[in-house]
Amino acid sequence: RLEELEPELEAARRHAAALEREAAAWQLLGNELAAAEQAQRERLVAPVRSRLRPLLHRLWPDAGIELDPETLSPRELRRSGLAEPLRTLSVGTREQLAVLVRLALGDVLREREGESPCLVLDDALVFADESRFERMQALLAEAARTRQIVILTCRPRDWLGLGGRRIRLEACRIAKAGR
Repeated sequence: RLEELEPELEAARRHAAALEREAAAWQLLGNELAAAEQAQRERLVAPVRSRLRPLLHRLWPDAGIELDPETLSPRELRRSGLAEPLRTLSVGTREQLAVLVRLALGDVLREREGESPCLVLDDALVFADESRFERMQALLAEAARTRQIVILTCRPRDWLGLGGRRIRLEACRIAKAGR
């Protein structure tokens, strides 16, 4: 009986070896695709990160940032050598980072496409301390030279020194009622 089953055993061994080679090939393909996908993400994230670095340093001179390659959202802020996950940062710091990322992305798009999308901020920076608020205003004023920035706010006096056109909703309502 053993002699009768020997050819079946040999065929099973050959089949198992072929399956192992196929599994190794699929594993290699999966690894190569993952590496290519990671490289593609890095090619997209790297320009944003490089434009973000000088903006970031205006608020935190020794800071670095890690961005999520899928969403370009900040994952963590590194200050003084310490990594701080986004969820541990204050609301003010998170909103400042969000504005900086949008400015950096706008710079990349302007370089690649010839223009930057409009940046719309709705009561942005309300949690910033006075010093950072002033630095963020300066960054926004500089950015406004190359792109349109719309700031919606219920605290217009905070933005008086920046110039630009102001439209008050009350004036729109009065003008509409006067028709």
